[in-house]
Amino acid sequence: MNNLILSNPQAQSEYYSLPAKPRVCEVPPFLLSDPTIMSNGGDLLCGDDVPFEPATLGLLSGFGPTNVCYALFLELFRPGPFELLFALLQFSYITPKIIDSDLEALCNLDKCAGSSCTTSFNTTLSFIQSYTSSFNILRGISANATQAARVLEINSIQYYTTLNDTATTSLYSINLLEPSEPHWNFYGWALLYEWAAGHREVVKFLGDYGSITSISYGNQPITTSAAKSDIPVSFASIFLGCTMYITWVLICIAGLVAIYGVFHKGHIEATNLFELNRIVGHVWAGRSILLLRSIVAIWILNTVQLSLAIESKATFLTAPELPWYQTILAASEVTWLVYVLNDVFSVFTEQYTTYYAYKSSTLTWFIVALWSFFTPRHFSIELDRECSYIDMDYYLICNSASIQIGSTTGVIIVVIVAFSCVIGCYILERIFFGSRPHLHLETLLLDSQCLYLLDLDKWKFEKEYFLDKTSAVMAGLLSFQYHKSLYILDIKSWRCIILPASSPHDPKLSSIPLSRI
Repeated sequence: MNNLILSNPQAQSEYYSLPAKPRVCEVPPFLLSDPTIMSNGGDLLCGDDVPFEPATLGLLSGFGPTNVCYALFLELFRPGPFELLFALLQFSYITPKIIDSDLEALCNLDKCAGSSCTTSFNTTLSFIQSYTSSFNILRGISANATQAARVLEINSIQYYTTLNDTATTSLYSINLLEPSEPHWNFYGWALLYEWAAGHREVVKFLGDYGSITSISYGNQPITTSAAKSDIPVSFASIFLGCTMYITWVLICIAGLVAIYGVFHKGHIEATNLFELNRIVGHVWAGRSILLLRSIVAIWILNTVQLSLAIESKATFLTAPELPWYQTILAASEVTWLVYVLNDVFSVFTEQYTTYYAYKSSTLTWFIVALWSFFTPRHFSIELDRECSYIDMDYYLICNSASIQIGSTTGVIIVVIVAFSCVIGCYILERIFFGSRPHLHLETLLLDSQCLYLLDLDKWKFEKEYFLDKTSAVMAGLLSFQYHKSLYILDIKSWRCIILPASSPHDPKLSSIPLSRI
C-alpha cells in the first residue's frame, strides 16, 4: 500500500479521497434473523445485567476498562479510510466477484449505516479494483492470517433472550471470521484490525466448564510524550563530548602551531605538519580519548541516517546516500583506530613505526572507502508487537516495533580491516625492506609517536638532535626564549625546563636540543 501511494500520484489522490464512516454498529446475522430476539448484556464480566432491548438496535458493548456493569453501552467503532479499505480487501479475497447485493448485505449488518453506505463501499471497492495488481500479492498473506485468526477462535458475544421466553437467557457467540457467514467476515476483519492497532484487546476467559475468547470494547489509545529523563542519552553524550573535545583540541593546537610558525618566520620542518592529527591527538588528547573517537567514527560509518520525507500527503522514511566525497571523508575517520594501534604496537615495532605507520593508515582508509562504496548501508523496520506481563493489575511491557539503523557486522569488518592493515603493513615492511637503522636518540621530551614520526634527520647538528619550536608545540612542548634562557613547558608531565639559550651563531638557535634532556 505504501509503495502504491508513493509511486503513483493518481493512486495517492484517490486514496486520500476515500470516505470514512462516522460510526459502525455491527450486528451478527443471527441476532437480526428474528425480531423477537432481545439483547440483555454483552460483557462477560457482568452477564445479563441490563434490561433487554431489540437486538436490531445494535450490540451491547463487551468488556473494557471504561465500561461498568448495570450500564448500557452500544458496541460501535469509528473506522478510518484505511481500516475500511483493509476490511473490504479481505472480504474481496473470499468473495471474488462482489456485486451490489453483497454491499447491501454488508450495510444491513450495520445498524448505523446511513443512506450513503453502499455508495461509500462502492468508492472503496472501485479503488481496490483499479489497483488489483498491487493488492494481489497480499492474497497468500491474507490466507495465512485468516487461518491463524480462526485457530484463535476470537468471538463476538452477546447475552440474549426472546419475547417468547424472557425468563431464559442464552449466550450467543460467533467467530469473527466465521466461514458460514462471509458478510460478517468484513466486520470481523475490521475488529481484528482494531486489535492489531491497539484499540482493543483479546482475552481468553477460562471457566469451570470451558473457555471462550472474546474481544473487548474499543478504546482510543492513550498518547503521551516520553519525559526527557526517560530517554537514554547519557551514553551518547559522553561520546559526543569526547568527539567535540578532540575536534577543538586539534583546532586550537593547529592555530597555535600557525602562530609559532609565523613568529619564528617559517623556521619549521614542514613534513612534520602531515602528522598533526596523529601526534596532536596522542599528546594533547590521549590514547583513551582517541579510542573513543575511533569507536564513534566506526559507528557512524556503519549507521544509516534516517530522514522523514513527505511526498504530497504521504510521509515515509528514507536513507539518503552520502555523496562520494563524504563517503571518502567518513572512511578517513577510521584511521583514528589505526593511530591508536600504531602507538600501542610501537613498543614492538620500534624504528619500523616510521616507515609502516603511514602506509597502514592510508591502506585502511582506501579499503574502508572502497568497501563503503560497494556495500551501501541499509536499514530495516519490523512491526511485531510483543507484550510481557509483570503485574496484570498494574501494567504490561510491550515492544511494538524495532528499527535497525546500524550493522554490527559492519563494525566488526572495519575493526578487522584496521588490525589487518597494521599487522600486514608491518610484516611486509620487514620482509621487503629488511633491517632499518635505529634512531640513536635518548630524550625524555618525546613519546614514541613523536620519536618515530617526527622528521629529525635534517635537524642533526654535531651529533645532537634538535626539534624546531613549531613542531615542538605538536609534541606538547611550549617554549620561549627570554634573555639567555630557554624555557620549555612539557604538558605531558607538567614540568618546566630551563636551559641556557644557544649562542647567536648557532644555526639551531630557534630549536630545542633534544639530546640534552
